[in-house]
Amino acid sequence: MKIIGLTGGIGSGKSTAAAHLKNMGLKHIDADEIGRGLTDEGSPLLSVLDRIFGPSGEMGIRGTDILDACGRLDRKALASVVFTDADRKKRLDSIMFRDIKSEIMSELDSFREGGADAVIIDAPLLFESGLDHICDIVVLITADMETRIKRVCMRDGATIQEVTDRINSQMSDKEKVSLSDIVLDNSGTQEQLYAELDDMLNKIL
Repeated sequence: MKIIGLTGGIGSGKSTAAAHLKNMGLKHIDADEIGRGLTDEGSPLLSVLDRIFGPSGEMGIRGTDILDACGRLDRKALASVVFTDADRKKRLDSIMFRDIKSEIMSELDSFREGGADAVIIDAPLLFESGLDHICDIVVLITADMETRIKRVCMRDGATIQEVTDRINSQMSDKEKVSLSDIVLDNSGTQEQLYAELDDMLNKIL
């Protein structure tokens, strides 16, 4: 079974690429979706996050609650705490990576037992989590900075500064390029990206 790592920074179009590859019949594991599941309402991980990043937490910001009145994770509030500080971001990643990686390995085993020919691991933090080491091929989706910022501002209703802070909190594209086997520039149209992905699949599968 071939394991294809798919990664890209916020606003690069990685999720669009993943959706197309999934529609082409490839099995798909979404690290972000797993992470969201781990922080669903009632998850024991929420109390851990609140203890560390909440308003009274060791790495929290006074007056910034990361849980809403019902005890659910306020993802935007958490982002405002961790994406402006490298140490906070590193701590959050260390908390999340272990459980996310464990679930990914379990899903890979299931696909392998089911006889899948190829599986995509769709993970924005593929390198940071070390998941690239279990991949046969790593594909990086990139786009120019202006395009990325514009996409995220339109999609999330975020400010330019908020998006810039998130981009700056991630590994640079330059470093990711040096670690990737295939790099696809998604600064153009969706149709152009799809064509590049189709060509890539013809070469690697």
